[in-house]
Amino acid sequence: IEQTASELNLQRIAWENTYLRGMRFVSSPEGSEVKTRKPGRAMGLILGALLGGLLGMVFVFVRQWWRDNKAIITAE
Repeated sequence: IEQTASELNLQRIAWENTYLRGMRFVSSPEGSEVKTRKPGRAMGLILGALLGGLLGMVFVFVRQWWRDNKAIITAE
């Protein structure tokens, strides 16, 4: 009777784990491969391009302002 109870308990635990894994409450066992998402490269490239473009535009506007007002700035 104890052996049957142990086997049923182990089977119940296995079903419980399968259900929870399907619901993503627990991590999958080491045997299965799970690809973790790393938002690094694509997001970094997009944000880098946007930030670089913004800083480039600021640099161009400041440089143009400097050239237009060079005589006024150096005279003071």
